[in-house]
Amino acid sequence: MKKILPLIIFSLSILFSSNMMGQCPTCVPDESCTSADGFPAVCPLVQPNATAGNYYEEQLTFFMPAEITDPGSGINATLLSVTITSVSGLPYGLQFTLNDPDATYLPSDGENFGCATICGVPLLPGTYSVMITVSALVNALGFEVTQVESFESVLIVDPGQGSANSFSFDNIADCGGLYVNYDALIVVPEPSVVEYSWDFGNGQQSAVKTPPTVFYDEIGDHEVELTTTISDWYLDVVTVSTLNDNWSGDIDDLISTADPYFQIFDGDGNLVYAAAPQDNTTSTSWIGLSYLLSNPPYAIQFFDDDDISADDDLGSTMINLTEGANIFDVGNGTTGVINVTLAVTNAFSDSITVSVLPIPDATIIQNGEVLSFTDPTLTTFTWYRNDVPIQDANTASYTMTEGGEYYAIVGNEFGCTVTSEPVLYCPSFNITFDAVAMEVSVADIYDSYQWYFNGLEVSGATSSYLAVTETGNYAVEITTSYGCTTTSEVLTVDLAVDENTHDGVVVYPNPASQILYLNLIENHPQTVVNIYDLTGRIIAAESIVNNNSTASISISTLAPGIYFAEVNHQRIRFIKR
Repeated sequence: MKKILPLIIFSLSILFSSNMMGQCPTCVPDESCTSADGFPAVCPLVQPNATAGNYYEEQLTFFMPAEITDPGSGINATLLSVTITSVSGLPYGLQFTLNDPDATYLPSDGENFGCATICGVPLLPGTYSVMITVSALVNALGFEVTQVESFESVLIVDPGQGSANSFSFDNIADCGGLYVNYDALIVVPEPSVVEYSWDFGNGQQSAVKTPPTVFYDEIGDHEVELTTTISDWYLDVVTVSTLNDNWSGDIDDLISTADPYFQIFDGDGNLVYAAAPQDNTTSTSWIGLSYLLSNPPYAIQFFDDDDISADDDLGSTMINLTEGANIFDVGNGTTGVINVTLAVTNAFSDSITVSVLPIPDATIIQNGEVLSFTDPTLTTFTWYRNDVPIQDANTASYTMTEGGEYYAIVGNEFGCTVTSEPVLYCPSFNITFDAVAMEVSVADIYDSYQWYFNGLEVSGATSSYLAVTETGNYAVEITTSYGCTTTSEVLTVDLAVDENTHDGVVVYPNPASQILYLNLIENHPQTVVNIYDLTGRIIAAESIVNNNSTASISISTLAPGIYFAEVNHQRIRFIKR
């Protein structure tokens, strides 16, 4: 059954949710979603990536056959029910709606299809590990078995380029702090004037099209607003204060004064406006003109309106697109003032909300071998030992059983993650003494070793074991790749045996340095004493002729170690210092 259930879980692994009671549109299963091998299937197999800040909606169908055959054992199993019990780690802002509100499907009763609609606006880009837990009831070989399994799947949220009607932005949310680049989208050709008024919702403002990057450090939502104003130039009032004398000479000028008027020419030289003549005056104003100056540069030319002869040219000047009263003097006696205004013709306002999400509190509490987190807002946990994820370690606490450097990556409901500070756990260990091998040793799993005898460093003793040749106190210091340096408890080894008695044979001293003595304290025939090393090889022999005599055997040439003296078929172990 272990081979069947993961396939069931896989068929449901796309059903992501941070809220099992989501409000996405209800879906209808696509019953063309099947599999050729009769195993559960998901359609489509690969879900599209989401984009941060953009609405996401995807409908999925999953196929759950009633009968499944385990390909390894050939066992037929009936899938009675499948229930989605929990989902964690979904990108904040996404939810889903199942077509079955109780999240339980009964394949054995013909409910072989289900579907879900995933929807929402994910805020943060990234790759999300989503943990789905399901409970499956399976009947195999006449037994009903309920198995609860977890499955980890991945959903990718791509960075998004957001846009309101009148401006764009490159980020909408982040954890702990938020950097956003803004750009106004509305531009107008000259001579129209566009003005931008930014309010970033954090006390900062700007009046340029592309402001410097804006940083938000206060947790919460910030409303960003841009007001874009478009203004155009208008000719409002033309006033002539004096006219040159070129106006006189026509018959009507003999009985009256000048009849001035003006014409306006645009940047292409086209006549675009002609003012009505003002009768019998050399000083007058044309008011309320409100003429749009959209194709500069503009020239204004003044004339005297004559009834009989051609109109008299009174001079010309350029119209400056400068707001207010622009004094002119054409240089021949014609002077006056041209009033130009810059008036708002259009205004647009748009706003968005950007968010600074809280960073989880990744403070580890250590109580002996138990590490834990106390922040109640944490929702996901991944524990590591020596930078390797620990299998099935995804709860708020973990008990250390092996030496190493431990830490965890934790996340909250918003998808914000942070890595805790590491905790160094140095292993405790004991020295063991092998009386047969005459060795002290520790596990051969550490990086380096240094042995000590009676508190002094033993030169060259840098392996996981040490040959024991003397009674005394033994200890070892180990180091690890993850930063531990630990010294063992002291182990006292007692080899101080003055003499060994074996069936009437006394061997002394033991341990020996230069001479080994063997004393036969009972009647024995002539006896040969053989000396063996640990491999069973005879390396020395000595005869004892008289009863109750003592034999002395020189061992000065022997290397320090463990040896056996064989007397009357008895082997007596002794030690050469």
